Amino acid sequence: FILHLIAHLEWTRTDDRGRLRLAPQPVTTWLQSPPAESRTTLLTGWREMTTWNELWRLPTLYPDDTGTWRNDPTLARAALLRHLKALTPGTWVATDAFIAAIKEADPDFQRPGGNYETWYIRDAATGHYLTGFESWDQVEGALLRALLTGPAFWLGLVALGDEGALFRVEAEAGEAREPSPPVVRPDLTVEMPAGRRFQRFQLARVADLVTVGDPYVYRLTPASLTRARRQRIPLKRVERFLEELSAAPLPRSVRSSLSRWAAHGTEVWLERTVLLRVADPALLREIQNAPKTARYIAQVVGPTAALVAEKEWPRLLTALAEMGWLAAVEGLSESE
Repeated sequence: FILHLIAHLEWTRTDDRGRLRLAPQPVTTWLQSPPAESRTTLLTGWREMTTWNELWRLPTLYPDDTGTWRNDPTLARAALLRHLKALTPGTWVATDAFIAAIKEADPDFQRPGGNYETWYIRDAATGHYLTGFESWDQVEGALLRALLTGPAFWLGLVALGDEGALFRVEAEAGEAREPSPPVVRPDLTVEMPAGRRFQRFQLARVADLVTVGDPYVYRLTPASLTRARRQRIPLKRVERFLEELSAAPLPRSVRSSLSRWAAHGTEVWLERTVLLRVADPALLREIQNAPKTARYIAQVVGPTAALVAEKEWPRLLTALAEMGWLAAVEGLSESE
């Protein structure tokens, strides 16, 4: 859906190697635009695009492409937006009741001629053709529900409750106050207010996203700094960017960490592993030397302990059982 939407908005281009790239100017303009304007851009793009046809993507329907009929997807979207506009923002509405009201007042919203016999649409479960007004709930009703709980929700026009049984129209984004400045923490994390969309886009080039919310939290990591280097963003530029972003000097620990990484690369690693412990050193040597189990030992860390890659421990457990050892498993679940 997003690929179709940004293509319609002409936000993408294909480079010489056939890879999809964002078009810098329109994307930057959108990221820097006020919330109300940015949402209007997306909603207008969705309302007008014709390359994405929700009716043909409903899992409950199987339209036949006979070449003799075609729906206009923009008509259904326009109808939904028109009827949503009549609702009071912030008030919860039953989805079923809303769809029933449209059936009563505006049933032919996607069929201007009111003809329910010429579209060749089958029920995906039974294969039976859905013709006549008696199929309205399965076709028009299902489409309205999909528009409401899909694109209208994805684009922030409505909020959903009770697994889509309820919805409310979101209030239009007003002229929000200037978000507070981002904060660079001594632990190499950066707290970024959600309203700073363009700065979040910039920060994502040099830091890894940790949590989504308000604020968003990013962390400077060896992987993110390596990514920045591949994009030809020097470390001094990263430091300058962070200082300008937070309007404050970098914490001493951050500057020190960045300088040390620039000089020595990654020196410390943290990774998830499983600890294998045995009762006797001789038993660990036996496990190390047995072909069935040796492949799963990543590193010996003591006379009676070794590390096992997290994804490998269920296989090691099976191999141990096949060799006659009953292993106790603590704090691990095979369903994880």
